[in-house]
Amino acid sequence: MFLFCRVVTGEIFPLKVRAKSLSMTTATNWLLNWAIAYSTPYLVNYGEGNANLQSKIFFVWGGCCFICIAFVYFMIYETKGLTLEQVDELYAEVHDARQSITWVPTMTFRELQEGKGPEREEVEATSKSA
Repeated sequence: MFLFCRVVTGEIFPLKVRAKSLSMTTATNWLLNWAIAYSTPYLVNYGEGNANLQSKIFFVWGGCCFICIAFVYFMIYETKGLTLEQVDELYAEVHDARQSITWVPTMTFRELQEGKGPEREEVEATSKSA
């Protein structure tokens, strides 16, 4: 799960804010890992002042896993084989993560680097016809 978080956060943010956002998500990940490690002994131990869940803690963590499965299915976009620039275009054009599987980029990386693309070609065509 730890590596999955790194992959998703590395692609999900726009290029302009990627470095700051990635550092914030990494810090949040470390903080939540600490909170889980700190609270687990309290949750599983028996005795005065403890939650005494023992093996029932499985239902808490198992429930969290099912919530994570639903979150990934409905919220995480498919970015396999796309450049980071195309991922930005994907997020701008597709508003449902389940539709991202069939999305095809309109620009290649080379067109983006050369400053060409559908938007620029349309602007040039309209300016020549006017």
